[in-house]
Amino acid sequence: MALTATIYTFSIELTHMDRDLYATLDLRVAQQPSETLEYMLTRVLAYCLEYREGIVFSPGISAGDQPAILARDLTGQITLWVEVGAPDAERLHRGSKSAARVAVYTYPDIVQLKQQLAGSRIHRAEEIPIYVIERSLLDNRPCFFVTAGRRGNGKSTAIFMLIMAVVGDPPAASAWSSNEEERRKALMAHFLVGMPYILWDNIPRGLQILCPHIERSCTSEYYSDRRLGVSEIARAASSTIHFFTGNNIGAKGDLASRSLHIRLSVDRADPENRTFKHPNPLGWIENHRGEILAALYTILLGNPQLKKAPDAEGKTRFKLWWRLIGSAVEHAVGLMGGELFLEQEEDDEESASLADVLEILLKSSRPRTWRG
Repeated sequence: MALTATIYTFSIELTHMDRDLYATLDLRVAQQPSETLEYMLTRVLAYCLEYREGIVFSPGISAGDQPAILARDLTGQITLWVEVGAPDAERLHRGSKSAARVAVYTYPDIVQLKQQLAGSRIHRAEEIPIYVIERSLLDNRPCFFVTAGRRGNGKSTAIFMLIMAVVGDPPAASAWSSNEEERRKALMAHFLVGMPYILWDNIPRGLQILCPHIERSCTSEYYSDRRLGVSEIARAASSTIHFFTGNNIGAKGDLASRSLHIRLSVDRADPENRTFKHPNPLGWIENHRGEILAALYTILLGNPQLKKAPDAEGKTRFKLWWRLIGSAVEHAVGLMGGELFLEQEEDDEESASLADVLEILLKSSRPRTWRG
């Protein structure tokens, strides 16, 4: 029995202010049996990004020598030729001689695609843009625990400042629940709307967190679970980054080896009453976001790790994350004489807890001067 195509329906509100383009799209797209989900979704994204009068989908991979997407003018002349995936040089050469605009939208390794096309004869090759659509930039993502010894240190504010600087919007804040079912519902709801960050807040003091659902999402590109209110399974990209805030909280189980810890310390009992250089930190971030992004990009582009082989040894289990981000931040901190990623037994949460205890004992055992 021959396999049939799977039909997907998309309702899209398309806005491109630079092109003065505003459109409502209702698309029915067939995923052919020979197509991967990534190929089909890349076709849809390319269609939206290249949208213009006369644009149509071709029949897909089965279209033979036709591009994935094309557009014609009123005379039937091809004006747009869009390839998806990893087209060969001959297709691009033919497309460039047929249409005024040729573009490639790819999701595999762009380095491999460039090597494949290198040295080939392609008409107007220098005018053909190649866009990379990442399914998930990071195949594995660490969780971040932002902790302190007492309340009022500014844990949540620090996270809000960071996320607003990067994406322009605050993270989705979700109160931590001791009920596993409630956490599953919240997690799936955030994934379905594509939230880039989740801030798990209101975590009880000293709690050691264990959650198999969050653990699974950190090492998977997609996450599947029951959809709230109906008896069906939903599937969504799990590229969301998790933040946890609380006083003296930590991770245990598999989550311990999938987490990085940031500890905020202050030298006073009432940190919320300290003097701030910027009384409205979130407003300051919003007003200076361009400068902050420029500084962050400078840190990323100045990363010497990028000059090494892609499979070079990394300092954390999150190899791609460390190569692109962690090593860049560590390099910047090192230029200022600091140290970022300390050696520890990342697979044993008890070792991290023991280190905290020993640090407390060390401080309490130091000689003190008593005054009567």
